Amino acid sequence: LWSLFPYMFKQKRLMINIILAALLMTIISICSSYFVQGIIDTYIPSGTYQTLSILAVGLLIAYVFNSIFSYGQNEEAEGKDEFFAKCFRTKIKY
Repeated sequence: LWSLFPYMFKQKRLMINIILAALLMTIISICSSYFVQGIIDTYIPSGTYQTLSILAVGLLIAYVFNSIFSYGQNEEAEGKDEFFAKCFRTKIKY
């Protein structure tokens, strides 16, 4: 396992992009759950449907960004697969 670290450090930019995309997707998912809960607790009982529609558009935009990041992560995962395939083909000296 330790022998893979030098190869990972060579692909530093790829690893940073994958980690950042995963973090952004996780943050958007967690925040959207709290956002929906806040909408349910605040705006639906008070009957402010105009504000509710504006918030729904904001949530839709967040989901679009989440989908874009997910697509980007899938594209970079292909590069990661090539990286690990190269690592497994490398002969290890014992």
